[in-house]
Amino acid sequence: MILAALVSLAIIAGAIALNWYLNQNRYGPGPVDIEVTTDKSFYMLGENVTAEIYVTNPQDWPVPHPNFDGTGIEKDGTIIEGGGLHIDFGPNIPTFPPHSKTLYKTYLWDQKTGIVSNRTLVQPGNYTLIVDLSGYGYDSSTNCTIEIRP
Repeated sequence: MILAALVSLAIIAGAIALNWYLNQNRYGPGPVDIEVTTDKSFYMLGENVTAEIYVTNPQDWPVPHPNFDGTGIEKDGTIIEGGGLHIDFGPNIPTFPPHSKTLYKTYLWDQKTGIVSNRTLVQPGNYTLIVDLSGYGYDSSTNCTIEIRP
């Protein structure tokens, strides 16, 4: 009788552990929606530009964070600053919860020097911040216009 109780207890404990493990690693494909917001309607020349990138997951299941994250600044159709990053999370991929809007990251364009990465002088005008996130079952991109005033 004690042996049967111990076997039953071991089976129940194993089932609980297996259920916990499966729930920790369960997710599904996108798509997801991206929104970029800035804290000001315009920025002065040389002022840091801060943008917040939000991801909305409209799915009924968690969606993994992107495995490619690309951002760039464009002026008159030419990319003047930007790049992308391939991300390897290993077995512990963070997810966006179902039916959520999550602050994914804050983007900072440091234009204090007035020069961007390829040594182009920043001039007053409209710039476009482009965001591209690709992941498990999605490839989402959006952009935001940033006005720089003298």
